[in-house]
Amino acid sequence: MFRRIFVGMSKYLLPITILMFTLAIMISVSSLLIGDYFLVQLSCKFLMVYYLGLILPYTLHEYFHAKLLEYFKVDIKIEYTVFRFSIIALTEMSGISEILVALVGPVGVFMIGLLLWISNITFYGINLNFLTYFYLFHLIFLLPVFGDGKIVLINVLKYFRRISNGNNN
Repeated sequence: MFRRIFVGMSKYLLPITILMFTLAIMISVSSLLIGDYFLVQLSCKFLMVYYLGLILPYTLHEYFHAKLLEYFKVDIKIEYTVFRFSIIALTEMSGISEILVALVGPVGVFMIGLLLWISNITFYGINLNFLTYFYLFHLIFLLPVFGDGKIVLINVLKYFRRISNGNNN
């Protein structure tokens, strides 16, 4: 499952990843040639933010969705466009299952962010606490303007509508 998601993400992100990596190498090489190591450090931090702060949490977010869908034995389709990467459930699910699947991505990445923030990790003298905000920020995907939040809102509204109609099942 992870390999399938990683391959899908790679196809989706490969062009921009190549561009980012090429820019970082060009900046590093040119700054080494002129003897300014500040730009080398800056480009390394940039790559760290790009991979560990943007790509990894986003991949984990989708992976958590996929693992729970796999647990519920739901067939999935990986869909990607220029601006979006999504895992689409092909099998019908109950309302509570849909809510759980929608919650697990943002909440799982948020929990990893909390663990990173509490652990206060340092890597080669660089405090990585600034990366935790990328993980904590994933709760924003629970707003109704995003797919996860929309799924939660729709299913909660369906539940309350069903209760108000007298059907508790």
